[in-house]
Formats: sequence, structure tokens, C-alpha cells
Amino acid sequence: MDSSRSGTTTSTPRRQIVPHEEWGAVWTVMALLAERHGAENVRLVVWFDKGTTQRSTG
Repeated sequence: MDSSRSGTTTSTPRRQIVPHEEWGAVWTVMALLAERHGAENVRLVVWFDKGTTQRSTG
């Protein structure tokens, strides 16, 4: 989701943000939660800090 200065919010499909292979476990858990509680009741809010770009190499 992007929030503009006018206060409106838009959402971006997850497939445009991060590849499945990096966040696959998250998407799997969200799909299971949606099956149990309904998709309208499952949300993921993530904050990416612009100053932190380090990635774990495993």
C-alpha cells in the first residue's frame, strides 16, 4: 500500500513487490489463514526502512 500526501491509500499486488521464492513461507501462511478465517480478514503490513538494505545470504 502506498499512502499519498492527500491521505488516500492504494494497494500494490504482492507479486509486484517481492518474488515468491523470497517470501514463499509468508504467502503460504497467509493463504492458510485466509482459508480458515476468510481472505477479507487477513492482512500483512510491512514497513521497509530505506536505510537498511542488508540481506542475509543464508
